Amino acid sequence: MPYIKTSDDLTFHYALPSFQASIDPQKPTMLLLHPRIFDLHVLDPQLNCERLSKGFNLLAVDHHWHGLTKVPMDSDLYDFKRVAKDLLAVMDALKIAQFHLFGVQVGAILGLRMATMAPNRILSLLLCSTPPPQESPQNVQTYRAMREVCRDSAGDGTDSIPQEIVNAGKWIYFGSHKDAELFPIWLKTSVGNCRTQWFLLVDIILPIESQSVKSRIRGKVL
Repeated sequence: MPYIKTSDDLTFHYALPSFQASIDPQKPTMLLLHPRIFDLHVLDPQLNCERLSKGFNLLAVDHHWHGLTKVPMDSDLYDFKRVAKDLLAVMDALKIAQFHLFGVQVGAILGLRMATMAPNRILSLLLCSTPPPQESPQNVQTYRAMREVCRDSAGDGTDSIPQEIVNAGKWIYFGSHKDAELFPIWLKTSVGNCRTQWFLLVDIILPIESQSVKSRIRGKVL
């Protein structure tokens, strides 16, 4: 499990393909950024693609509060600019001046931020499931409900995620697709069972809302 420390003394977990021991300086690098909730292992199919690896160094990084990256948690709102800056610092620490970037969902937003902050470093952008500039009213309502449910106790005296949030996340990411079966596997290595971290990750989208939103939406949407 390789780690890299940035100039700000933050420790990030990253991964190369299982069949590659180190970064090849003769090949361009493609940075893979995962969506929220899941860690870099959700991109294992791409990371370990032998066809892609023939032309690129494939590199995945656990960004803030995901997986095995060791960034202290605080009570501040999620700061895309800060996270993008830290990810650029990761590439500095790995001595990768320029790179291609593949991002999914929040990973896509971070990719756009990085490209805005350092346009000369990003050789290309491939963005998937990029959230729209403005969410639909229905999505906003659902995210607000999730934000509130994250505040609830799991009911067993732990900081575990309420099961209804797990079920909602499974549906949001996979719907009825067969890959939904992999959700529990990826979840084990991702944010895990920490309700506090889910609370912060949903906070990426919306500020806190009233209890009435939760009671109105909870049974219907989640």
